[in-house]
Amino acid sequence: MSMIWLDESLGVDTQRTVSRDDPYVVVVRAGDGERERPVAIAVDRLIDQQDIVVKSLSGYLGRARGIAGASILGDGQVVLIVDIASLIKASHRAADVAEAA
Repeated sequence: MSMIWLDESLGVDTQRTVSRDDPYVVVVRAGDGERERPVAIAVDRLIDQQDIVVKSLSGYLGRARGIAGASILGDGQVVLIVDIASLIKASHRAADVAEAA
């Protein structure tokens, strides 16, 4: 199973709060047929789980790499939604290149 570091994938410079040896991970699966493989996404922390409605940002930001849209939480806070499918595709491409080398 491949591992994606979310901060690196999004090009975000963070003060990582967890060790690379002991990260929090979210395991996801996306794709179709033979290309469907699980991927572990390493994150700094897990906060909560919520059901949300995603609003596309394409009209405002164009195609922001790694961001699927945004949502407004019940308290009025705006949160960005990570585009899991694009992160997995990028991970698969990197894994295929590594296997071919």
